[in-house]
Amino acid sequence: MKNKQFIIKIFCISIASAFITQALAKNYILTPDQRTVTIKGGFSQPDLSQYRSSIDSKIIDRTFYTNEATFMANEGYKTGMEGYNDMVKASFPIAYKRAFQWVTAREMYFYARYLLDYIGGRSHSGVHMVHGPYFSMKADKHSQFNKLVRDRGERQFSNKDILLGMDLPLVYQRTGFPRVFDDIQPTYLQYKSVQPFFTGQLDNTDSFDDPISGKKGGWGVPNTYFNDLPQRFDHGDMDTTFNLGAMGQFVKRRSQWLDRFFQANHRGTTHISKHKEVPLLGNDAEEGMRGWGLTMSALNAMLQVKSSMFTDGEKLIGVNTDTYDPKNGFKYLPHEIKPNLLWVGDIPERVWAMDIQDPSSQLWDQASWVWATSAYAVAANRRGDFFTDNPPVDGGLVEKRTGLLAESIGNAVFSNIQAMHTDNNILVSQWHPEEGKGSTITLKDMAMALVAINDMAQSWQNMARKPELVQQAKTLLVNNADFLVKVQNPNGSFNSSYSTSGQAQGKNGLAVSQFEGIRALIAAYYSSRDDKYLTAARKAYNHVNRDYWQVKDGVYRSELNNDIATVTPYSVGVTMAALREVMFTTPSYLLEDQVEHMTRWWVQTVNQSGLLLSEHQSTGEVFTGYGTGDDDADGIPYVSKAHGEYGAAPVMAAVVKINLGSASNAAFNAIEGDTYQGDNLDHVAMNFSLAQHPSLKHAPQLALTNQGVEGLVNRSDLVRTDGSHIPLQPSKPILIGKGTQHDLSGKQIFEANCMLCHGQNGEGIDGKPLKNFMGYPAATMEAFVFSGNPTASMPAFGIGNNDKVGGTLTKDEIKRVVSYVQSNSFKHNYAESQKGHIIKGFQAKDIWFYLSRYNVQHRGEKMIDASIAQQYIEQMQNPAKVKAAQYENIQRSKPDADVTQADMPQ
Repeated sequence: MKNKQFIIKIFCISIASAFITQALAKNYILTPDQRTVTIKGGFSQPDLSQYRSSIDSKIIDRTFYTNEATFMANEGYKTGMEGYNDMVKASFPIAYKRAFQWVTAREMYFYARYLLDYIGGRSHSGVHMVHGPYFSMKADKHSQFNKLVRDRGERQFSNKDILLGMDLPLVYQRTGFPRVFDDIQPTYLQYKSVQPFFTGQLDNTDSFDDPISGKKGGWGVPNTYFNDLPQRFDHGDMDTTFNLGAMGQFVKRRSQWLDRFFQANHRGTTHISKHKEVPLLGNDAEEGMRGWGLTMSALNAMLQVKSSMFTDGEKLIGVNTDTYDPKNGFKYLPHEIKPNLLWVGDIPERVWAMDIQDPSSQLWDQASWVWATSAYAVAANRRGDFFTDNPPVDGGLVEKRTGLLAESIGNAVFSNIQAMHTDNNILVSQWHPEEGKGSTITLKDMAMALVAINDMAQSWQNMARKPELVQQAKTLLVNNADFLVKVQNPNGSFNSSYSTSGQAQGKNGLAVSQFEGIRALIAAYYSSRDDKYLTAARKAYNHVNRDYWQVKDGVYRSELNNDIATVTPYSVGVTMAALREVMFTTPSYLLEDQVEHMTRWWVQTVNQSGLLLSEHQSTGEVFTGYGTGDDDADGIPYVSKAHGEYGAAPVMAAVVKINLGSASNAAFNAIEGDTYQGDNLDHVAMNFSLAQHPSLKHAPQLALTNQGVEGLVNRSDLVRTDGSHIPLQPSKPILIGKGTQHDLSGKQIFEANCMLCHGQNGEGIDGKPLKNFMGYPAATMEAFVFSGNPTASMPAFGIGNNDKVGGTLTKDEIKRVVSYVQSNSFKHNYAESQKGHIIKGFQAKDIWFYLSRYNVQHRGEKMIDASIAQQYIEQMQNPAKVKAAQYENIQRSKPDADVTQADMPQ
């Protein structure tokens, strides 16, 4: 009988998965041939005011430093939507935690995506991929096919011919996206730093004049969506140095995002199929297009590095990474290279020559490339519809064998780490061609190296590659984790650096060093499953929470006994990573305090401090400049309203300082910088109180070893979204959910847990629209919610990790949600919203959700401007005045797993 039920359940899920791709949707682009292409839109920010309090901060430096900011974005990606899905799967108590859901699955995710979009594409912050080796090789190959016995002067193809004339038309056809973004500069060699300010006025009217089709406006998107010209940065303010660590971080950035963008395929129309839907690549048309661009950028960077950016310590050279052996002489990635760039008018700059600027080998740089190449190799191995053996004939767009290129580069760099960056099996931070191997290891470098090496070892093991190299990686992880356990101070703290003999050399009392130690130890724990590393990580976690956390301000001190906290993208990135991994190594039923703590930390440290320079509709600015310039009243301006003559990109500042002392703190007051928020404070609601959040009266403290309590059950390994395996701690199942305990309606449960991705009316934001589900048998939809759909980023709310602990929602709660989604009122609201009608009393949505429908109704013949936008704005609720209902952020006085019938209202 159980087998029969299982088969029925899988059948139901298969039906749901098959139909979900055909659902109607989100925002519309109206193409020149009158097709509609769906793209993701924005959504109102929930009420975060109960986690927000006033802090005194100054923005010291708005420079975008690629290395640090991209590292933060990489960790933000893993904590964002991907991390949130893994948390649901691991049965975290994050149901009825809308604030936590928002800051992880929305803000951490999109703050990372902003960097991808603006720095990697719109801003011209690197060398255009049209000059990359991949297109050069394709141009040569296609030109060879032109050679005949009787030569009639057949032309030599250029890189531009290949990109614009051959590859992009195929991309349009296989993804369904109508055209490339105008003036976009998808870079492949990233610059070291830029000033992230726009050089032109952003145009929010629907007026894009398309030279390809002749279509003038009527697209259903603002001009700035297609036209990137005003969003260029000033080239005179760019440091065009190639920092190899930054480049590695950016290849990692692109590799993990391309993996996500091709997680699923979709159905849609193309300029060839006309109005007939066909199977297409990518989660949707835009992500398919962007995913291809990310792949090309990453691939060109790897080819360039392999062919000309290694060094023998004297000159730049290419390396055969398949056969490279450091025993025959070191060939490695130097720290920095200075390019000689050729500028000709408005043509994308190209590299004329390159010179070594810093010939040293830095462990951070090498580890960044190991991290990057393993991510690309994993994506090429598992996204088999996009990466194929014979593209484009077999339906793919990129050669699958490019994954082998990534593997070979990663293996060569790892062999250099072993040969050049270890001393008696302990990692060292630097090697120099004149001075040789160093004798010091910083915690920053060790953490990056152990994380990257663990990822590489897991990736190669999962793909059945290089078993001898996997074993070497695991041995290196254990040796260095043992070193960390040995040097850890009795109170759990770490110094910032050590000699390889274990002598403390760097500063003690820095918060960032504690988080680096935690991150490194947990990476080794994942590899070895040795509990002593987890115990050491928990000691460091307890120490940093006990001695550095500032309850009043909701931030960590950056240094003990210093009333000025320094916040940088790197410090946020490593803190976020450590807090995340501690959560994954804590029994899930005990995570309430950590969930609340991370929410408060993020809201204060990132949003309240001024670290993020601007935002757009994806994280709350739903009126896209037609409103106040801070629609969600969180103090973070819309991109065109930010610092600078024309605004600033939504990226992280380099340095922010926070005053943890009194208002008369002379040292803080003497610091030069822009006081953040200033006159804006009156419109930013700050309602944090310890009475409302008793769990935040102190930072979380953990038992160093798991406690043996009644009801614990062992858990299976969690297979994360990225394919890696981690052990989960024994925990307890939730028997009575909060929705049942508080007798919440299906509407309340939906809004607390589902609205973030699916929208208030089921219209779809990041998640799929729910049109088809409304007509399914209730059991089919319940099975889908219960078991999820990994290919569509739909979390397994009921089944969790498929072990005895279960999920974050119970069957009763799921039944209530399904009943609501299939109710007549929900169906009515969905239908009305799809017509472009605003539902009274519901939260504001991305203005272009409505404007794009208005555009379709008028067949693109009536240009959209501020007057039309204002008509919709006046009908919508004010997004600045959203108030959280009690059920949105329920405070737990005891673990969900300990709730019994005695706790039910009588």
